[in-house]
Amino acid sequence: MRASAFPAPAAACYTIGVDYWLGQAQAAGVQGARALQPRLPQRVCIEGTVAGRRLLLLRIANGDMVYSAIEVPLDPPLDLGLRAQPRGFGRGGRMRMRSGHADLDAEYSFHADDAARLESLFHGPVSERLYALHCACMSATLGDATVTISSDWSIEVPWPAAGVHAAVELATLIDEARADVRVSPLLRMHRRPWEQLAARLRGELTTTPLRVLGTLDELAVHACARRTGAERYRLELSVRHAEPFGAGIRISPTRALLDGVGAIFGRQDVRVGDRAFDDAFHIQVTEGREAALVQALNAETRALILTARATGAELVLDDKAARAFFQPEAPGDALPAAVEPLVEASLRLSRALRLGPERSAYRG
Repeated sequence: MRASAFPAPAAACYTIGVDYWLGQAQAAGVQGARALQPRLPQRVCIEGTVAGRRLLLLRIANGDMVYSAIEVPLDPPLDLGLRAQPRGFGRGGRMRMRSGHADLDAEYSFHADDAARLESLFHGPVSERLYALHCACMSATLGDATVTISSDWSIEVPWPAAGVHAAVELATLIDEARADVRVSPLLRMHRRPWEQLAARLRGELTTTPLRVLGTLDELAVHACARRTGAERYRLELSVRHAEPFGAGIRISPTRALLDGVGAIFGRQDVRVGDRAFDDAFHIQVTEGREAALVQALNAETRALILTARATGAELVLDDKAARAFFQPEAPGDALPAAVEPLVEASLRLSRALRLGPERSAYRG
């Protein structure tokens, strides 16, 4: 990001009231503008929406001066390890990948985990729009999670409507382009089984990131390959309960370091009398709900949870959801195989705790 050609002294952000900044956001076409608590180096943070997209309007400290920025989150984040920024900004000299757009490559530095996936994202409208913005002195910096535009905006017009709409348009173009980016080579083995899972859930599959959203027996199911670092992923499955249990339940893998942590939050350790289950999991619940949880974790429900664990998953169940975590080297069908038993376990726990309808998803 470049500092403004006419930056305001940092002190100005403290002397101008929040109503002024909210008025500037509304003048820029932002709907539902509200002030958030700024985090350093921010001096002002306004949240709102434009064309249905969430964005943040920021005043950011740069030494003794403050400049403006518009930040549009990408939801979900990309999984490219993307960094794109004007040449000469930060550590851009170490970023040697190319977008495939000659004019843009002369002005920008790029980095990602995979050069082919990077070029696929920037093929077409994204690179054209990014270059046009740069020529208009509204240079954008891109990452997996955000599109950020800053420019020569003074304190009198900190976030011009043109800049706000440009940031939103660029984020929308990226979302459209991501549909044509192939899945990471590290996740290729999971593509076909997850397509089949999406069909079972009557949901949709995306490739950047690899993700499935759907429902089974009216429970929301979310599977995602989350990038955790350069060419590193973790597979995550979440089955959200019909309603929160409200019992302070936490069932997690047995780890000595976690022993006693629940007591800090008023939870009690529970054993169900099943050696295989008690050895596999650290079971906790709010004081006074122990008997109800033991009854809910009957033989059938325990068998379902152990079946999900047998797929190679690390399981965590709490009041809101049942979650399973896998390493990317897991077999392609491992995560899909955990869905039905976790859905059925969630429904059984809901019924036993007098929450949710009586339905059955498990066919195993």
